[in-house]
Amino acid sequence: MLGVVGLSIVSEFPKRVCPDALAQIFRIITLELLGIELRRRNTPFHSMEEHYQARIKEITMSGAICPIRGGPSSQPTIKRAIALAKEKNLKLHFLLVVNLDFLTYTESSRVRLITEEMHEMGEFILLTAQETASAEGISAEADVRQGDVGEEIIGLAQELEADFIIMGRPLGEQEEDVFSNDRLERFIERIESESGAKVILEDEVEG
Repeated sequence: MLGVVGLSIVSEFPKRVCPDALAQIFRIITLELLGIELRRRNTPFHSMEEHYQARIKEITMSGAICPIRGGPSSQPTIKRAIALAKEKNLKLHFLLVVNLDFLTYTESSRVRLITEEMHEMGEFILLTAQETASAEGISAEADVRQGDVGEEIIGLAQELEADFIIMGRPLGEQEEDVFSNDRLERFIERIESESGAKVILEDEVEG
């Protein structure tokens, strides 16, 4: 709506008006409309200019996703994601994926109970990660999703148009670990190809 109003007004000016002048006029209109919206919401702000710059910064910031499992093994990944967010001025989004494939042959009532418990546990793990980020001056979002780990990472990356995905190393040689060493390279290639984001491992040094 904001863009439509602004462009409609600007289009009424004579074509001989220079582009810089039109840009300034549009900027003033934008500030005024933002001010109206802020006053409607009773949102305090020091000056219109500061709010305008903050909104532009928020809109144009790149994003990073950090999928975690929880527990001590996730701490290096969380720290790496926070450090990257601070270094590159990124919006940070933690993700925990609940995979319930192992419950395929379990009765439905028990599946529902286990699902609720795992989601609650996931929310607690993510809250801890958010608090860690907050202590470093980073405000992070968080999301618990259910399904295939790769699909959910790709889906969230596409939704947020993320630029980076920070992931941990394999837990070990467990066959069920989606990040096992023999599959990690193919997994990363798939994530990068389908999401458009760059995958960074927790111990990877950027060149």
